[in-house]
Amino acid sequence: YKSIDGNLYSKDGSTLIQYAIGKTNTSFTIPNSVTSISESAFYWCSSLTSITIPDSVTSIGAEVFWYCKNLTSVSIPKGVTSIGERAFASCKNITSIDVDKNNTHYKSIDGNLYSKDGSTLIQYAIGKTSTSFTIPDSVTSIGDYAFYGCYSLTSISIPNGVTSIGAEAFAWCSSLTSITISKSVTTIGKEAFRDCKKLTSITIPNGVTSIGDWAFSGCNNLTSITIPKSVTSIGGWAFCHCSILTSITIPDSVTSIGESAFSGCKNLTIYCETKSKPKRWHTDWNPHNRHVTWGCESSKLISDNGLKFTVTDGTATVFDYTGTDSKVIIPSAITYNGKTYKVTAIEGWAFCGCSSLTSVTIPNSVTTIGESAFEGCSSLTSISIPKGVKSIGESAFWICTNLTIYCEAKSKPRKWHIDWNPDNRPVVWKHKIK
Repeated sequence: YKSIDGNLYSKDGSTLIQYAIGKTNTSFTIPNSVTSISESAFYWCSSLTSITIPDSVTSIGAEVFWYCKNLTSVSIPKGVTSIGERAFASCKNITSIDVDKNNTHYKSIDGNLYSKDGSTLIQYAIGKTSTSFTIPDSVTSIGDYAFYGCYSLTSISIPNGVTSIGAEAFAWCSSLTSITISKSVTTIGKEAFRDCKKLTSITIPNGVTSIGDWAFSGCNNLTSITIPKSVTSIGGWAFCHCSILTSITIPDSVTSIGESAFSGCKNLTIYCETKSKPKRWHTDWNPHNRHVTWGCESSKLISDNGLKFTVTDGTATVFDYTGTDSKVIIPSAITYNGKTYKVTAIEGWAFCGCSSLTSVTIPNSVTTIGESAFEGCSSLTSISIPKGVKSIGESAFWICTNLTIYCEAKSKPRKWHIDWNPDNRPVVWKHKIK
C-alpha cells in the first residue's frame, strides 16, 4: 500500500482504496494512475461536491459514493466497464450522472444512468427536483436502488416492457404517492417500496409471481393493495407495519408466505381464498394473530350497505361491516348473479370494534355466530338471538359494556362456547322475537 495526500492506494497506485473522508476539500481529482476505485472508497464523504474520474479508470466498486450527500454531478469516462451496485445511492443532491458517449457499457439519458442498450435503468439522479418521472420505453429492468432515497418524486410511471423491479428500487421515496406498475412486471424485489410513507394504494398487475421480503414494509399510509392470482410467493415482512391497511385478500395461488409478513398491521383483516393454512406458509406469517377469514373466494366477496358477505353452496356468511350506520339489519338472504343465498352465519370478528353500532337485527336464518363477532361494540344496548342459532363462539359479546342479550332459547345451547358472554352481560331467556 501507499499514501498520496493522505489517501490510501495500492502500492502501484492502480487502485484507490480509501479517500480520507474527513478532509474539507470540496473537489477531488483522482490520479491518472488509478484504474480501479475500490468498494466504499468515498462512502459517507459529506464535503465533496465534485469528483473528477480520469480516463484510466475501468472499474467503479459497489457503494463507492454512497451518501456523498453534497455531490452534485459525476462524469464517467469511456473506459469504465464495471459499476458496482449502490455506487450512487443516497447521493441526495446529485442531479447529473454523465457518461462519455464513447463508453461501450453505459450511457446517460437526461442525467440518469442506463446500460448502453437502455434496457436497464441503473440510477436515477435523485437530487433532481422533478415531481414526476416516466421511465423510457426501452427499459426492461429497474436496477437495485435505482430511486433509493429520492425525496422529490411524487409519481412514477413504469412502461410496458419492464419485467423486474430490483431490490430497494424505490425504498425511502418519501414523497411518492402513486406508481403505475406495468402488466409486464413479474418480480418485485425485496424492500422495493420499503418506507414509501405517502403511498396510499397500489395495484400489483396480473403477471407478478413473487413479492420480495420487506417489499412494502413501513408503507404506513397504504390503505389498499390488490394481489393478483399470478402471485405464488409473498416474502417475509412484506407488509410489516402497514399500520392503516384494513383488509387484504390472498388468492389461493399463493403457496408460500414468509415470516412476519403482516407484522405490525394492527388494523388488518386477512381474507384467504384457501380453506386452511398451506404448509409452506411460515408458522409466524401472521404473528399478531390478525383476524383471518378462510375460504373467501375473491370473485364471491359481496358488499351490501356496508355488510360484506362470502357465498358458497347456496349459503352466505357475513364476514365484515364497513358501513357507518348505527343500526344494521342483516338480511335473511342475498342475491348474487341471479342466485339467492341464505344468510346462515356471522363470521368471527365481523362487527368487532364497531363502537358506534347501537342496534343489530339477526334474521332467523342464522345458525352460527363466530368468536368475537361483536367484541368491543360498546354502544350496542340490545340484541336478540333467534332460537335457530346453534353455535356461538368464544367472546362473541366481549366488551359490550351496555348490552342486554335477548334469547329465544330457554337456556344456553350445548354448542354455545362457555365464554360466549365473558363479561356476564344480562341475558333474558325465552324471549319472543317479534
